[in-house]
Amino acid sequence: MRTGEHYAGGLAIHFFESSEFETGHSASAKDRAAILARNVLRLIMMGWRDNWTDLISWQTLNAVLVARDPHITRGLRFAFQEGFKHVFSQLQDASHTALQRNQAELFINNCLMYLPYADINPYESFAIPQWLGGRWQLVDYKVVPIELTPTVGFETLVLSEYDRVFAYGLEPIHHPQAEPHLLFMGTTYPAGQGFYTTVNTDLEAFETAGKKLYRSGRNNIRHWLESQTQKVHVCGTSLGGALSLLLAIDQGDRLSRVDALNPPGLHDPWLRKSRFDHWDELAEKPEVYIQRQGNDPISRFGVWKTDWHLLHVIPPPDRKGLNRFTDHALNYAGYANTQFLGIDTEADNKKNQQRNIWLYGLLRSAVYYTTLVPVRYGILPAARFAASHKLQTGIILLLLMLFLLCTPTLSLSALPYALLSIISVGYLLTLLLSYVGDQVTGRNNSDLSQFLAYLGDNPKFVQHALFLCFPLAIMPALGVFVPGFLQTALPSFSTTVTVAPLAARLCIQLNRMLHLFSGREVRNELVCHRAELERHPELDIYANTVKAEFTYKEIHAYYRAKRCVLKGKPFLPDTPGKLMFFSSRGVAKSKHELLREEVDAMAEGQILTLSASKAKIHEMKKTLKLVSRHGFHTPGLKAALEESYQAYLKGKNRPLA
Repeated sequence: MRTGEHYAGGLAIHFFESSEFETGHSASAKDRAAILARNVLRLIMMGWRDNWTDLISWQTLNAVLVARDPHITRGLRFAFQEGFKHVFSQLQDASHTALQRNQAELFINNCLMYLPYADINPYESFAIPQWLGGRWQLVDYKVVPIELTPTVGFETLVLSEYDRVFAYGLEPIHHPQAEPHLLFMGTTYPAGQGFYTTVNTDLEAFETAGKKLYRSGRNNIRHWLESQTQKVHVCGTSLGGALSLLLAIDQGDRLSRVDALNPPGLHDPWLRKSRFDHWDELAEKPEVYIQRQGNDPISRFGVWKTDWHLLHVIPPPDRKGLNRFTDHALNYAGYANTQFLGIDTEADNKKNQQRNIWLYGLLRSAVYYTTLVPVRYGILPAARFAASHKLQTGIILLLLMLFLLCTPTLSLSALPYALLSIISVGYLLTLLLSYVGDQVTGRNNSDLSQFLAYLGDNPKFVQHALFLCFPLAIMPALGVFVPGFLQTALPSFSTTVTVAPLAARLCIQLNRMLHLFSGREVRNELVCHRAELERHPELDIYANTVKAEFTYKEIHAYYRAKRCVLKGKPFLPDTPGKLMFFSSRGVAKSKHELLREEVDAMAEGQILTLSASKAKIHEMKKTLKLVSRHGFHTPGLKAALEESYQAYLKGKNRPLA
């Protein structure tokens, strides 16, 4: 794109009807959270305001810095849906120039980039405006989380649930021509999911920001891309934009378009080309659009491919944020007076060359090795252990203080034995005190309570354990008959009793670490992705219905896959079933009637309409995709169908929150 060339502009798009902040001091906690969510999106999507400090409260600070507030994230999800519908209402009947339509697409894509910050999940859908068939349409999408953090190797040993990072696929539920979207989240806030991981990959030494995260999630991304029947639109802001660019140079032939808002560019390798950079070899390349808003500092690092489109987004002065960091955070694409001007990528690369060497390369790497590596692999795991084992940590520290007070002088050779004794006794006391606490409160949470419950369920284990412990039990008795043995037996016996629980615990932990390292331990779902969480009634894909069209051939293929391949049942059902299909003449037919009909080649393409939940329609469409991809006679079909069907049932038969 030539420098100064206009790409878009001239269109005012409002995310909500009013840009004024709402007030709700007398509302309930849930309603206040929803109001706060809408006000946050007003600030991001509709321009900076002088009264931005109205958003600051103890609730906001706690949700940003300490722990995410599920009421706020739930409110954000619904606020996004309200915003998308309001945007669609402004676009659907209007006539736009090419520049205005480009601006509308940029604005909607930018809005999508912020969506993952709302903790989106597989059980709520979003209706998003899309340009299809020469007009704007509202397309329903199902969310598919795609994990990016590693599932095998050393890195898994220091990952907690809070460190896991996901991309999100958006799959059309019932619009066959609509393209899927892949959303990469940017660096999140301190209480956000994956904060430490995103900061760590931001500053990874001598690599493009996000390279480490992309490398570990690459296979999961590829698997999802291969499951789509159309090319995918990819977008992300900041770190998410960098991940989008990494995907573009690696698997760009599977993408239709890439949008990156304020991303750091690619790291210019000093020695050899990245093994994931296949851009020059791609037979089909997506269009790549990079937006640099105002004086954003992040997008001035790194390099761009020469055939990418770099846009300088210049907002009107009255809508501009406080400084360059607010330029990085806000969405300026919705104002009629915003300018979208092209920047020559080669000239920009040359301009930033020295900055890339000294800041993006050397300084960033120095910060990574001197600060992030010690914190990530030492300080943070130790702090998390102490926080999750408060009683044990407190007892060990107390014993250590008593030991130092009682024995101020100690040889270095005796120090390891002293520390082992303190840790062993501390763990033993923790077991006993936790067990006493369980007896008082009537719970069964401590390690000792669970171990005793296990013994009760496994009497043979008790017999073998007693047999092995018999020599230890008779050691003190032998001291009566063997002079001098008691002085040796008692210390050995007490040491064994003290150290044995800690040794057993360490063996269990080592076994778990080996399972984590090898990838044999299946991770639990994130709390924010679980089916039992409260869903918004208007977003719940199991509670809201849509109409979708199927041919006779597709209906027969679906039930053949579902009944014969997956469940091993006869093709013809015994009962009519609940679902009713309607022909173009309005004639209703049950599943039983449709499957009994012998359909010739001419009738196979006839269209029937089904009204069902969004979740059911998506499950049927996905089943047909799997059949088309695998075929009925391949061994992999049943496993793929089982995975898809279990995911559907998980949300349908959810336990109570």
